[in-house]
Amino acid sequence: GVPCLLTSPSPSLEALAWGDLLVPSRAEERAGWPVVELVDRRHDDPVRSGLFSPSIVEVLRGEGGDPVVCVLNRKGRSRLLACHGCGELARCEEHQVPLIQDEDDRLLLVVAAPAMIIDGSVPIWFGVVALAREVLVGLAALLLAGLGARRIDVTWWGKTGTFALLFAFPCFLAGESTIPGRPGFAVAAWVFAVPGLLIALWAALGYVPAGLRALREGREGAQA
Repeated sequence: GVPCLLTSPSPSLEALAWGDLLVPSRAEERAGWPVVELVDRRHDDPVRSGLFSPSIVEVLRGEGGDPVVCVLNRKGRSRLLACHGCGELARCEEHQVPLIQDEDDRLLLVVAAPAMIIDGSVPIWFGVVALAREVLVGLAALLLAGLGARRIDVTWWGKTGTFALLFAFPCFLAGESTIPGRPGFAVAAWVFAVPGLLIALWAALGYVPAGLRALREGREGAQA
């Protein structure tokens, strides 16, 4: 019996099925724009400071007496690598830029490929080969990490192959749809798919010597 108000610039089909769609006029929308206050958190501890800044905690506790609306971002997450023990950020040794996780692209392909194979939106052989490549590379990375290997940097060829595959799968899906320009998407899918898959497989072979070298260096470092 609790009323629920959902706000979104692009409401999902589930949300539209739950209730009526209310769209205010542009004049009402502009009149209701809030005052935006920017909080600089660049010098905050990335681990101990938590998700919310002290200023927003005061607002959430209702110290101002006004109602609070929290917007939950359904997509995305924090990708910075930080130690939970000391809070130190993993940074590039050359440029001192915080590093991010590289598994997001692989996770996306591992989830998308089986779904599109089942749906029939992508050629079975292509989906199976792309999926097998990502699964094998991921398992090899976990095995090397368990054996004490040092971190392996993603190569330029590996990123290029993955980048092309991330274009190929959506193009295959659009090519099987009923949207305008469907034939163009079908052609673009193969333009990205063939070179992208070949480059990704070539990059996977290049990770073999890199992995063995990382394992040797990791064990030598542990013994030292």
